[in-house]
Amino acid sequence: MESAGIVPTPAIAYLAHTHGFHAGVVISASHNPGRTMASSSSAPTGKKLPDQTELAIEEIIFKHAISATPARAC
Repeated sequence: MESAGIVPTPAIAYLAHTHGFHAGVVISASHNPGRTMASSSSAPTGKKLPDQTELAIEEIIFKHAISATPARAC
């Protein structure tokens, strides 16, 4: 697993494609109300993953986020 840090969303598709990663995932704050979080992913080709695959990745991320210990404010 690699982190690109803070980059524009399109950079993930580019990096996934040029570096031959299996996928690229973006997690960003959402402008939608409630417990929503925006995410997007891209295949090694640089194109969007199928919705079903993206939903499975989101489920894994949310499962880990819910079980993670919250960060303490400084």
